[in-house]
Amino acid sequence: MCGICGLYDLGGGDLGDNCEEIVRAMTAQLRHRGPDEKGYHFHDPMAMGHARYFWGYYLRRYCGKSS
Repeated sequence: MCGICGLYDLGGGDLGDNCEEIVRAMTAQLRHRGPDEKGYHFHDPMAMGHARYFWGYYLRRYCGKSS
């Protein structure tokens, strides 16, 4: 289970001064979708965030299986 979020300016312009803050806050709201890792990409006219759930770790730890 992972999650993604983002902003995109359809006009191709600048997303504004606080777009990084907004995407980081949006990604923080996804922590239930992926508590293991998060990342960001900022390049006008787009800004994206993601949260990653690394299920392989849990399979190995709790089930003795490899990912």
